Amino acid sequence: MNWPQKETKAHAHVLDARRGNEIDAVPGNTRSIRLLERHGFEKEGLLRQHAYWKGRFWDQLIFGQVLQGNGSGGGT
Repeated sequence: MNWPQKETKAHAHVLDARRGNEIDAVPGNTRSIRLLERHGFEKEGLLRQHAYWKGRFWDQLIFGQVLQGNGSGGGT
């Protein structure tokens, strides 16, 4: 993958997620959300007041991606 330098922190997070199939983002962070969608992640749900940071609870959006050849799912 060719990543722009300004997305270095975000792309590291996405690369971690590509080992699995789930990643989270903060609602309202449109740059992160667009980055995830651009790389094939789809919004799956919202966890209300899930993360505690800077003295308060924050909602988290959950994004997922179906990975090819991971051995799960139907078929024989």
